[in-house]
Amino acid sequence: MKQSKHKEKKLNRSIKYGSYSLFMTILVIGILYIINLIAGNSNLTVDLTANKVFSLSSESNQILAGLEEEVTIISLSKSGSEETTITRILNEYKKAEKIKVEFIDPEINPSLVSEYQEDGTTLPYGSVIVASGNKYKVINSVDMYSYDSSYQKIEEVQVEPQITNAILNVTNDYNSTIFTLVGHNETALPESLVSVLKTENYQIEELQLIQDEWQPEESDLLLINGAKKDLTAMELEQIEEYLDNGGRLLLFCDIGEDVFPNLNVLMNRFGVSVNKAMVFENDKNYTVTSQNFYLVPKLTSQPIVKPLKDSKYSILTVYAQPIDILDVKKDTLIMEPLLQTSEQSYGKTVETMKLTTTYEKQENDLTGPFDIGMAITDQNKDNEKIDSKLVLFTSTQLLNESLIEASNEANIDITVNSINWLSNRQDSMSIRPKDVTSKILAMNQSQQMIISGIAILVIPLLIAISGGLTWYRRKNR
Repeated sequence: MKQSKHKEKKLNRSIKYGSYSLFMTILVIGILYIINLIAGNSNLTVDLTANKVFSLSSESNQILAGLEEEVTIISLSKSGSEETTITRILNEYKKAEKIKVEFIDPEINPSLVSEYQEDGTTLPYGSVIVASGNKYKVINSVDMYSYDSSYQKIEEVQVEPQITNAILNVTNDYNSTIFTLVGHNETALPESLVSVLKTENYQIEELQLIQDEWQPEESDLLLINGAKKDLTAMELEQIEEYLDNGGRLLLFCDIGEDVFPNLNVLMNRFGVSVNKAMVFENDKNYTVTSQNFYLVPKLTSQPIVKPLKDSKYSILTVYAQPIDILDVKKDTLIMEPLLQTSEQSYGKTVETMKLTTTYEKQENDLTGPFDIGMAITDQNKDNEKIDSKLVLFTSTQLLNESLIEASNEANIDITVNSINWLSNRQDSMSIRPKDVTSKILAMNQSQQMIISGIAILVIPLLIAISGGLTWYRRKNR
C-alpha cells in the first residue's frame, strides 16, 4: 500500500513539473514570436559589430548636427538590391535633420546620374554622390573599402570617412594644398597617410623651392619631414616670408649629429629648439617594450590630441628628442604641448651616446619630463593678417608604417588632426575607417605584467580553490 502511494505521489510530481515545463516552453516561444513580429514591422536595428561598423562616430554626429545647408546623398544601387553595408550606414545619415538620402538605379534613371558624370566616365553600382547647392562630390564604390594585398579580403570599411568628408567638402570652401618640401633627403610620407589626407580633401604636392615658383594660398601649409640637409639662405627667406604672412608649418625632426642653423631659425621664431638627445622612459606606463626608447607619451587636452585621449588611443614613437623652450621669445606666442613623457624619463645627448654603450640612466643625463610634440600659434597683432602656426614633432618615426600599425593608426590620426588644426578645420578631426580584421593589441609594460599575472597566477589559483572547495563539500556530505 505504501509503495502504491509513493508511486502515485511521484507520478503527480512528474505531471506537475512536466506541465510547468510545458507552460514555460510555450510562454518563451510566445514571447519570442511577439518580439520577432514587432522587430519585423519596425526599423529598429542594433549594431552588434565589434567596431560599430554600422554606426556613426561622435565626430560625424557632431558635424551632422551642425549642418546649416541641405545635403542630398544619392546611392547608386540596383533596384531590389539596396540592403548592403553602404545602405545600412546611409540609413544612419538619414536620421540627421539636414540630410536626405535617395537610392537610384542608374539603369532606370540614366538622365539623373549623367549630371554627375565627368569626361564620359560611368559610375558603377555602389558609388555615392553627395551634393549641396551647386557643389557635389562623387565617391566611387572602390573607395568605400580597403582590401588586403591580394584584393580578395576587405580589411576596412571606409564608408563613413568618405561620406562625412564629402559632406564637409560640399558645405565648406575647403581647397587646401599640403606642400611637402623636397631636395634635402626628406623622408617620404607613408601611403597610409597620403590616402587618408586625400579622403579629407587635401591636395598633396612636392615643393622644391630652388626650382618651383611657390605661391601658397591662405589655407595651404608646408610640411617638412626629416630633412637631412639644411635649408639654403634663399629657401629660408622664402619660408620666413610665408610665415610672416600667416603661414602654417608641420615639422618632423630626426635625431643626428648634424646641426642645421637655418632650420633652427624657423623653430626659434616660434620660441623653441630641439635638444639633440634621445629620450628614454623608466615609467612602464609610458613604454611598450623592454627597450625603453619605445615611447607611449602622455596626451594633453589640446584640441589636436583631445579626441585621441578621450577615445583612449595611444601614440607610439621612438628616437624622440626633447623640445626646449627658449628663455627669450616673442610675447605673441601661444605654446601648447601635445605629447609629454613622465617624470621618470631621461635623455642622452648624441655626444654621450657616442661615448657609452649603456642605455641606463647616468648622472649627467637630462632629466624629464619632456615635451616631444608641440603646437604653437604666433598671434599676429595686425588684424589684417592671420596667425602663423607650427606643429613640431621630434621624430619622423611617428610616421613609420610599423609604428602606425602598432598604434592602431593613432599615429595617423594625430598627424591628420595636426594638419586640420593648422588649416583651421576645427570641425574636421580625423574620422577612422571601421576595421573588420583583427588588430595588434598595443599595451604598455604595466598592462602586459597585469595580464600575465592574471593568466599565470590568478586564474590557476581560482581554479585550484574552486576544485578544493568542491572536494571538501563532497567529502563532508
